[in-house]
Amino acid sequence: MQRTLICTWLTELFLDKLNSLKSSELAWQHKEVMAKFRAFLAEHKDDLDRDGGRTAEGLISSHGRVEELLFFATQIQDYPLLISHHIQRQEWQQALEVMCRQRDEETFYKYSPVLMRHEAALTVAAWLKFTELEPRKLIPAMMQYEDTHELSEHPNQAIRYLQQVVSHHNSQEPAIHNYLLSLYAKQPEEAALLRFLDSPYIDLKYALRLCMRLERRQACIRIYSKMELFEEAVESALLWGDVEVAKENADKPTEQSLKEKLWLLIAKYVFANASKTHEGIQSAIRDVRQCEMLKMEDMLPLFPEDTLIDDFREEICESLDEYNQQIATLKDEMEQLSKTSQKIEVDVKELPNRYGFVYGDQKCMTCSRLAIGNEFYLFPCGHAFHSECLCASITAYMSQKEQHDIQQRVSELKHQIATTKNEELRSDLQEEFDNIVAAECILCGQMMIACVSERLDLEHIEEQAEWTL
Repeated sequence: MQRTLICTWLTELFLDKLNSLKSSELAWQHKEVMAKFRAFLAEHKDDLDRDGGRTAEGLISSHGRVEELLFFATQIQDYPLLISHHIQRQEWQQALEVMCRQRDEETFYKYSPVLMRHEAALTVAAWLKFTELEPRKLIPAMMQYEDTHELSEHPNQAIRYLQQVVSHHNSQEPAIHNYLLSLYAKQPEEAALLRFLDSPYIDLKYALRLCMRLERRQACIRIYSKMELFEEAVESALLWGDVEVAKENADKPTEQSLKEKLWLLIAKYVFANASKTHEGIQSAIRDVRQCEMLKMEDMLPLFPEDTLIDDFREEICESLDEYNQQIATLKDEMEQLSKTSQKIEVDVKELPNRYGFVYGDQKCMTCSRLAIGNEFYLFPCGHAFHSECLCASITAYMSQKEQHDIQQRVSELKHQIATTKNEELRSDLQEEFDNIVAAECILCGQMMIACVSERLDLEHIEEQAEWTL
């Protein structure tokens, strides 16, 4: 504290001495005292900077010693004071040089708005060198610059900076992308705006409102398409007379009904704006016939009332030829279906007369015992199964609940068949039993296909192999 007080007192004495040597006769003494004073400030800057240099700077400033004030601010690295001084004197480049020597982000955020208004290119260059800056906090400075750049012919420096942030620094902040989008939207050409609409980080609803307000027509259509609002995209394209863009968007929907609806809108517009000459009608028909979904009968109500049939005679003949081909194809299909139906009827009639041979050594495919001697089923594939074996096998790949339900129903049917004396009822019960137990061969049917996805019990197989050995 004592050193600070003494150094501050000496500073006051130096300033008084310099003020007393202002006359031209004492210029050599003034220069000598000035050198001593600067050497003193450089040597004792730490003692004078105890309160951030405010006391010493206040003393020097009160005596109007601007050069000494800047010298002392440089010594204690009081960059805000240096930057403010250069800005007040409109020394923009010097202010930027000082700002680039320091590493405080807040200094950039504080002084960038005024510097962007007067030296945008150099300010952006300083931003790009200082990569620790948060681009979102620089948006106010870019907005200040935008107000002064609207009538300028020079490249937009805000766009230059944001392009670097987005492309090279991979910024994903929606605020950055949306602001860059707004800058693109205000450019005379839409090419950059249309390319930037592919960014996944922009707000499409905001982009649509902005482009509609600024009458960016192609951009509005592109946004409608990205939002899958294809009907709005087609209507906007037709409103602005861009039929080709309308066609592109009409082909994008996957729903056939919507696609047909959009092409009808295009057809209505094309015929309404086509010249009533033969060539005009022919050109309109060619435009609409690009969509295979639209037929001649769909286009007929759209023709002008005074259109002559000669204007589209060839198209009508082509359409009729297509219908004739379709009718011939349908006839062939109907004949094939009729032949198939007849074969099925013959097979159904012969079904009760089908039979198979059971040999004396025919074995059950499940238990390997002779099939004859017990109740068994014989399938058209030649496989035979005992009734009991088949009942046990059909539940092998079922859940426990399904197994319980099937077993309970099979037991009930067996009991009812054994106790029922009514032959007709017994026949119905037997048929139900057969449908449950013998609906298909367990080796050739869906059950065998389903078991392909079952895991093999390898341990059980190895145990069986050991027993066999």
